[in-house]
Amino acid sequence: MVPYKLLILALVCSAPATAETSSEKGSDEIRAAAQFLSLYRTELDCENVGYIQTGEADEHFAPIFLSSDIDSSRSLSRKELQNNPYAPNRSLLGVSFSKMDRNADGSATPDELRQYLNNSVSLIDSNADGDVYPVEYEHALKTGRVLKGAVTPAPPKKKKADFIPPWVRHLKAINHRVAKSPKAPTEEQQ
Repeated sequence: MVPYKLLILALVCSAPATAETSSEKGSDEIRAAAQFLSLYRTELDCENVGYIQTGEADEHFAPIFLSSDIDSSRSLSRKELQNNPYAPNRSLLGVSFSKMDRNADGSATPDELRQYLNNSVSLIDSNADGDVYPVEYEHALKTGRVLKGAVTPAPPKKKKADFIPPWVRHLKAINHRVAKSPKAPTEEQQ
């Protein structure tokens, strides 16, 4: 009877460990997606607005693919993806590759990369506005969890043009016209 109780105790004690393993796996997927977006944020934010906008993954996945496809085979291998020297955690790139390679053939096509980028944006986007801000992917990379209740940061303020009074603009226009107009003959030339 004692071995039966030990078996039940072992099963009960192992249940939380299994739950932690599945949550770690989820956090690794979140961290991998966040790292992937942070690695390619300049390519994805080509308008330099400070965040990744909706649809940019569809428009700008080709340069990311071409820079990663070292052997020009038109498909990415796990080794090629993990070859990124700027990645702080190369094992997370392996997780990214596993998620990217949907058909598990050992290579990722451009379409699979595009789909992975779109899925990463939707996974990290905490406020579901379609845009991923640096706060969102930095938090996900550090903690392995999506930032809850994120406030959309204000867009960067554009620098206002210096105010030029109208009379100065008028004088500049007059001086410009005078400089371009044909000179009238002087009395000596007549």
